[in-house]
Amino acid sequence: MSAWLRTTRTRLLGLRTRLGVALFVVVLAFFSLFVGCALSDGAGEYGTVRVAAIQFHSVMGDPAGNRTRLAALVEEAAANGARIVVLPEAAVPGYADLTRDVFWSDAAGPDFLDVAAVAETFPGPSAEFFSPIADRLDLYLTVPFIEREGKRFYNAVALLGPDGTVRALYRKQHPWPVADASWATAGPKRACVVDTEYGRLGLMICYDVHGVLPMLGEAGADIVLHPVAWFGPNSGNWFETVLARRVAKQKTSLILANWTFPENPGWSGHGHSLIIGPDGTVLSRASKGLGNEIVYASVPRGRPRE
Repeated sequence: MSAWLRTTRTRLLGLRTRLGVALFVVVLAFFSLFVGCALSDGAGEYGTVRVAAIQFHSVMGDPAGNRTRLAALVEEAAANGARIVVLPEAAVPGYADLTRDVFWSDAAGPDFLDVAAVAETFPGPSAEFFSPIADRLDLYLTVPFIEREGKRFYNAVALLGPDGTVRALYRKQHPWPVADASWATAGPKRACVVDTEYGRLGLMICYDVHGVLPMLGEAGADIVLHPVAWFGPNSGNWFETVLARRVAKQKTSLILANWTFPENPGWSGHGHSLIIGPDGTVLSRASKGLGNEIVYASVPRGRPRE
């Protein structure tokens, strides 16, 4: 082979190598851009999980009927892919009846109903009712109820796992002075978190948002489950502005399930259930303030934990 041919061949091989490297760099850049966009769309390092907040009207003093009505909505949420489902505060017994200005109390009276009539020891009827449902539907489910322990009453929520077992029992740390402080004992001051395949789940109830949300952030909660029976004014503004900023500060997603009524009780706290992402973005919200509704969204999973 002549010197000219050898030189030409060497140059062609070098050119082909440089072209291959350049093509590889271009492909790698496009792949990196694609992955970066996927992560920025909220998929997160571990993907996403579909969640649901059930906005619900509880008939005060009808635990059996409320359980049955809630079960139908939980079934619907699961059929639409939800793997984590949150119910409103005290959804089983009802929190209050604002259309009649009736509240629970530890002593019956003209404007009060005896809380002992609906309080449950734990585990009790609500856990027994919903555990097989969570097991069959393979989901995490909050069960908000009024707990009785001796002579004390707690505004409580149980978290059931996909196998139907109780993963946590949380007692509201900050009973609201107007509606439940008259009967509810404050729960222990602690961050209630549960490790799951979807990351670390945190629990708090309504008024706890003022003190417990930072505790859950410090405890590494990836998704906060927030049963609520909100007293106005709200009209969506507090949830979507103040609360969203607080969620972004803790870098945790939040599923807020609020109560509702079939008719306007004359104030704006009902409805507006929503799901907030870890950057404070409102991912989904209820389309109406009155009436039952299921709000869905996909939120980033945290690091899988057992």
